[in-house]
Amino acid sequence: MGNAREWNLNWQMRLGIICCAVASLFLTRPWNEPDISHVMSASAAPLAFLMLAATPRRTRFWIAIGAAIVVPIVAGIIVNLTLMSR
Repeated sequence: MGNAREWNLNWQMRLGIICCAVASLFLTRPWNEPDISHVMSASAAPLAFLMLAATPRRTRFWIAIGAAIVVPIVAGIIVNLTLMSR
């Protein structure tokens, strides 16, 4: 299969990703939405960005991408289950 690509970001790249996530949150302002589904959909992309910024160096590329996709989905499921139990 060859050499696996690694997720290696320097601190400037990580800072750029974090700034994009924060800017996305401030532009969409999910905390002002009355419907929880709007809040979850507006928060999913910034959460994925933050997961990519938090991924440690030397992590395999596809594991980093998979974690960035899975974490917002799992967070959405947990929020839905919590709201259904009320």
